[in-house]
Amino acid sequence: PLPQVTLPERRQSRFGQMISHHRFLTRPLALCAVSCVSISVKKILVAARRRLKRHSKLQLCRADMHALPFISGSFDQIFLMHALSYTNDPETVINQCARTLRPGGTLIVATLNAHQHSVAMAAYDHVNRGIHVSVLRGMFKRNGLTIGQCRVTSREQSPPYFEVITAIAKQPVSVG
Repeated sequence: PLPQVTLPERRQSRFGQMISHHRFLTRPLALCAVSCVSISVKKILVAARRRLKRHSKLQLCRADMHALPFISGSFDQIFLMHALSYTNDPETVINQCARTLRPGGTLIVATLNAHQHSVAMAAYDHVNRGIHVSVLRGMFKRNGLTIGQCRVTSREQSPPYFEVITAIAKQPVSVG
């Protein structure tokens, strides 16, 4: 297992982004503290560090999204940008996100809706054929997250006509 990472004292919002390959959305987030987790090869992280080195609040790390190396309650926001297409165990990924969200924190997910396009899936190195909206909702509920939105929000205009689910879920604020 990876060692737990303690992030510096919080002075502003912390945003975690899980990426599956080499697409980064970190430039617009340079004003807040950002940690990006990638399951990609080392050379991609090296290139990203070089490209984004002027953003001093950005922390990149290579980690397993099934066993995040961050202490519980580390993030205000986590964004899963198509990361669930690269796991055979999306429930564990959602569990790790819920664990590392602070009370009141937000999980934002963009993932493919369930489909039957095995050939197209292989071309993108996806390891599953998407997730049904109802299954994703169930994962959120089982992990104690409150669902704000979880629905298909777009469909490709050309074959294979993948549909994208956009979901927003919150870690409830502790009462007591």
